[in-house]
Amino acid sequence: MKNKEILRGIAASSGRVVGKVIIVKNPVKTIKPIPGAIIVAPFTTPVIASAIAVSAGIICEKGGLTSHGAIIAREFNIPCMVGVKNALKVLKNNQEIILDANKTIIYETK
Repeated sequence: MKNKEILRGIAASSGRVVGKVIIVKNPVKTIKPIPGAIIVAPFTTPVIASAIAVSAGIICEKGGLTSHGAIIAREFNIPCMVGVKNALKVLKNNQEIILDANKTIIYETK
């Protein structure tokens, strides 16, 4: 069975991972690091860097190739997509997704 494409964006750091979504609506507040999670935020800040360090990937609604999220994803060598419009509306906490930054597509797992 084929996975359903749900979002597209700009690949800021390549790779493909499967993980559970952690929604971060306010990236200026610290969050609990959850190993293997895919962090979904409007943008990233140094405040959530410790959580990003153990995450499987990052999805940001805003930003470009030189944004904080893109740079830190490359530093930690984890997949990242930026400019993903409506990510906070479409994705839900604990939803399992495939973040395929190689194809610039986010899939819903079946």
